[in-house]
Amino acid sequence: MTTKSTASSDLVALLMDELRKSLEPKVSHMLADYQLYKETHEAVTQIPFVKLLLERQKMCTCINDSNANEEPAEQMRLEIIDNSHADAAQNLDYIVDYINSTVNQEQQQEEEDEEEEEEEVQEEEEEEDEEEDEEEDEEEDEEEQQEEDEQEEEEEQEQQKEEEQVQEEEEQEQQKEEVQVQEEEEQEQQKEEEQVQKEEEQEQQKEEEQVQEEEELELFEVDIKGKTYVTNDETNGDIYEYDNDEVGEIVGTFKNGVAKMIKKSKSSSQKK
Repeated sequence: MTTKSTASSDLVALLMDELRKSLEPKVSHMLADYQLYKETHEAVTQIPFVKLLLERQKMCTCINDSNANEEPAEQMRLEIIDNSHADAAQNLDYIVDYINSTVNQEQQQEEEDEEEEEEEVQEEEEEEDEEEDEEEDEEEDEEEQQEEDEQEEEEEQEQQKEEEQVQEEEEQEQQKEEVQVQEEEEQEQQKEEEQVQKEEEQEQQKEEEQVQEEEELELFEVDIKGKTYVTNDETNGDIYEYDNDEVGEIVGTFKNGVAKMIKKSKSSSQKK
């Protein structure tokens, strides 16, 4: 059970919370306005002619033209009396000059800012143009390099092709020469074989003819100087060697029954 004191305390706390929520934005705005007012006041007091006016407040005099029966609030008027030198009393001109100078400074500052912006824009444009030129130059250089590389590659391919063609021609020529040499060797070998075969055939034919002649001749043995020979005619026939029952070469002839021997540098024996 809640007591009256507890309920009152809760109610007070609730009211205080609602009041805080209600007043907090207003107080924040008031503080912000006060801060702005304070900063504005300090800035205004730094203006030269305002500082001059504040310094001359002590020279202001109040003049009372009212009657005795009139109320003070309605009887008094305030006039600013400048007791300074005439050259220093032209506040309005000073204010106008200050305002004009401020405006001129602002205009000049704006013009300078605009000029700076234009210069920055121009510099950016120039930088962009330079970058574009550099990119174009780089692209041109890349294209030229690519063309050079392609040309070099084509030249290398052409050179390689020529070298391969020359090598192929050399191989063909070498192969042709080898074939020709081989053919010549084969022809030479064939000629030699044919010559050998021809010589063998001639030798064989000669041997056959000699054998045939020997077979056709009726040879008989003769004794000349203690050695046995054979001949076909003791009057005018040929004298053949005869050794181990084999008839050899002609070693002499009979002339009118007289044996005349001939010298041979090389002798060979033949089978009968």
